[in-house]
Order: sequence, then structure tokens, then C-alpha cells
Amino acid sequence: MMHSPISTWNSERDQATRSLAARKEQPYHTSSSMLLPNHRGSIIWSWLLLLALVWPSDGFVSSVSLSARKMQSSLPPCFSVDRDRDDGGTRTSEDESKVTELKVSVLYESDGILAINKPQGISHHDDGQYDGELGILSLLRQAQTRGDLDYQGRLYGVHRLDRVTSGILILAKNAKMASTLTRAFREGQVTKYYVGVSSKKRTKKKQGWIKGNMVRGRRKSWYLTRGKDNDSFTNKAVTRFFTASLASLRHSAVDQEAPAMTLMLFRPYTGRTHQLRVAAKSVGLPLIGDPIYSDGTDSTSDAKRTCLHACAIHIDLDNEEPVTICSPLPFHHLYRSKEATEAFNASLSQLMQKHCDCDPILALMDRISMNSEV
Repeated sequence: MMHSPISTWNSERDQATRSLAARKEQPYHTSSSMLLPNHRGSIIWSWLLLLALVWPSDGFVSSVSLSARKMQSSLPPCFSVDRDRDDGGTRTSEDESKVTELKVSVLYESDGILAINKPQGISHHDDGQYDGELGILSLLRQAQTRGDLDYQGRLYGVHRLDRVTSGILILAKNAKMASTLTRAFREGQVTKYYVGVSSKKRTKKKQGWIKGNMVRGRRKSWYLTRGKDNDSFTNKAVTRFFTASLASLRHSAVDQEAPAMTLMLFRPYTGRTHQLRVAAKSVGLPLIGDPIYSDGTDSTSDAKRTCLHACAIHIDLDNEEPVTICSPLPFHHLYRSKEATEAFNASLSQLMQKHCDCDPILALMDRISMNSEV
């Protein structure tokens, strides 16, 4: 019987809670939610990058699924960009965006939950708009048939990622867990973080809230409407965002005409279709590679992929152990040099340290950091 890896950490988590109180007198960054002291924060992402550069491209399992997946190595990469990893999908030579076979990367597995690293370019359900393209659930069934996925039972979708979005996708193994997870997403028991990249320079509003009503537009698009009475919105979208400049790295960018200029960290409080892509567009920072929300001056709509990735999630479950999962970033195509990728990861590290409001995610980062020093 498999058990959640988090459950094996209960005593250690309690010890960590007590040690955090003892560490309050140490110097911290100004963010009130910051758990990591200054002398540790600078090393967290450097080791993750190192592991990402040497970790094999197949069979990835995140650090939270060690006992469940019984991997030989103990500490795979977490949030940092992996320059050598592919995105997990076999694509047709005629259409590089169409996935025909899924190479499953399991991030977490327990008796009731399976979490995978979803590649970009895959819809949730089979999509007739893309010439009969198979959705993620059908591709997973194919993987089960081929024997590429150990779990052979039925999988239940409990939330969705946009077709162009990659990263953590949670699935349930039974109807009871599906109901529990669906309720957790609906009632705000899930904390999610996404990372995006724009080719636009940062605007005056470098962080803040984006709130409005999501309304269907033309040509598969959505847009935000705002008003004084937000409670009357029928499709309310709420997102908090933070940014960091990447302008100093443009000399190493693969695309010299439209390099990555702004790194964005998203914390969505609702889960609407295209919510984060519309949010980025609404603050003047359309995401690189977005085929719908790029503006007339953005030449990145034909880029290799839309730069949006679900990188971290924490789920509080009723009568169950909480689950915390991380996923490496697939943005290796943005830069030509290892040094630029390291600088990109450092910028992401600073954003997470300053603005992540989820203690379990920060505690997981701290634990990984401590193990990397051994």
C-alpha cells in the first residue's frame, strides 16, 4: 500500500515548526510570509539548477514523492529551469504543437492521487478544433495501455490547465477522492503558483491584484471587465501577480528581437479559463508565445511555446495528509548560456522568497536546501 510521502514527514514538520519559532531572531527578508533566513535563501535555487542540469530527462519524480515512487536518487530538481529536459510529448513532424504520444512524468502518487507534469500543447479533453487531437485523459489511457504508467485504474480529472500551459496536473484515482479534491479546489483549500515570461518591459505596476469578470470575446479569446460591484460578477477572476526584470539577460537571449524581459509570478485565487493569460495581457505584459493575447507589436506569438507553467501547489485535504508538489520549469529555450539560465533562476528565487505566502511550499524548499548541503 502506498502512502503519501508527506505523511512520513509529520514529525519532521512539527520539528521544523518549532525550529522556525526559534529562528525568528535571525535576519529575514522584509516579506512577512518569508520563512527562509537570508543566509540560506541565496543557495536554494543554485543547487536546484545544478541538479536540473545533470538529472536524466525521463522518469522525473519530484522531491515529495520519494517513498511512493521508490526512486534511486533522493533529490530531483524542483522549480529551476532544466536546460536538458524535453517537455514530455512526442509531436508530429508536420505540426510541432500536436502531441501524439505522452511520456508521463509522475510528480506525486498516493493511494488516491496521481500528479503529473503536463506538457504544453495538450487540452484536457479530446479537441475536435485541433483535427481530433487527443486530450490529456485519453493520452494517459494510451500510456496505461502501453504499460508506461504503473497505475492502471481509472483516473478522474479534478481541475484543468489551459492547452498552452504546462506543469502540475492533479488527478484522482477514485470517485471519493475526486469529490474531495474538487471541493478543495472550489473552497480555496488549494494554493497554486504559476510562472510566466513576457517580452515586454515591466510597467509601473510591478505587483498587485487583478480582479474582474471574465467575458467571452472573439476568436476563442476572453477579456476582463471591471466594475464597482465585484460581487455581482458571474465569472469572477482574482489573481495576484509579482514581477522581476530580466532586461540584463537580453544579450544571451535566443530571440534578440523579442527577448524575455519580465518574469511573472502568479498566485490565482480562482480558476477561470485563460485567467492568467488575460491577467498578464491586462497589465501590459502578454506572455511570450501566446497565440491569442499577444498584441500587434509582439512578435513572439509564433514562439516555440507559451511561457506559462504551473510550478507549485499545496492542497489541504479534510481528514487526509496535506500534499505539496513542485515542478521544474521548461523554459530552457529562452537562453543560450548556462550563466543566463542561472541568473533567470536567481530572479525566480527572489520572487518566491519575497512573495510566496504558503508556508508548506517554503518549508519544502528549506528541506530540499538542507538535504543538498549534506
